[in-house]
Amino acid sequence: MAKTLPKSERLSSRKAIQALFTSGNRFTEYPISVSYVISKEGKNFWPKVGVSVSKRKFASAVKRNRIKRMMREAYRLNKTDLVDFCEKEQMEVHVFFVYLEKTEVPYQLLQDKISKLLIRLQRQLKNENSKA
Repeated sequence: MAKTLPKSERLSSRKAIQALFTSGNRFTEYPISVSYVISKEGKNFWPKVGVSVSKRKFASAVKRNRIKRMMREAYRLNKTDLVDFCEKEQMEVHVFFVYLEKTEVPYQLLQDKISKLLIRLQRQLKNENSKA
């Protein structure tokens, strides 16, 4: 498995992001909210990820981009279990992280929260997959 987060693993399609927020599921582990949906058209069984920080809360692009970089790095370091699960279950999942806090939090806290979110996401995907 690559040690990076390549473009092929990033969620960039406007249509996919719109579908994610209209018909996807959502849960929160403050200061991050996660929206996810199981993709139907996927042929590669890897999760696709997007990250967002509100411009209204962080007017400075420098701070917004720093938080997004930290969130992507925390995801990249903790993604292996989710990737293995998706390959085993043969499902493509679209995941979107939204930063909710009005101030910047330390990187270690972000990493802990994203790790917890990914464990919870995997649990919910198992439940949805067993129902189907």
